[in-house]
Amino acid sequence: MARIAARTRRSGTAAPHRTMDVRHPARWSPWLAWILACLPLLTFAASGASTAAFVRPTDLRAEAHTLAERGIPMVVLFSQTACSWCDRARQQLLWRAHEEHGDAIALFRQIDIDSTVALIDFNGATMSHGEFARTQGVRFTPTLVLYGPQGERLAEPILGIRLPDFYAQYVEQAIAEAQSRLAAPE
Repeated sequence: MARIAARTRRSGTAAPHRTMDVRHPARWSPWLAWILACLPLLTFAASGASTAAFVRPTDLRAEAHTLAERGIPMVVLFSQTACSWCDRARQQLLWRAHEEHGDAIALFRQIDIDSTVALIDFNGATMSHGEFARTQGVRFTPTLVLYGPQGERLAEPILGIRLPDFYAQYVEQAIAEAQSRLAAPE
């Protein structure tokens, strides 16, 4: 690389593109400045900016009334801090939660299994997010569970991300199953 740059300087023709000469740190400054300028953007994107899109419930009993009124299921993503697979699941679910009619098909919520934030469960008992996850038998993240107005499970839980390319399809099938169980006469 250094020979090509030296040859083009001697011949007087312009180099087709600028190259970074690793032997001269003083010439790194434009490249380094550009990389450092991009770091905050990368940090913001990787910080879980998508996590703010999911509501972390405080009262499931109150939300159950909304489910009953609207006849829709609640999609709960059980997550935890520093879980890259949870971030991936959240990204897969975001399009559905914020679709034009996303709120018409289900309520999307997130329970953090490592959180001590207070929560009122479907029966009115007060506990933390983590305790609720334990009572539901959730030990692995991400786990997706669909609930009905009485706190009943409406579909098989989706544990982990089986095949990332098909995760959205699994979620769609689970929502469809939950909706059909809610619509079926008892």
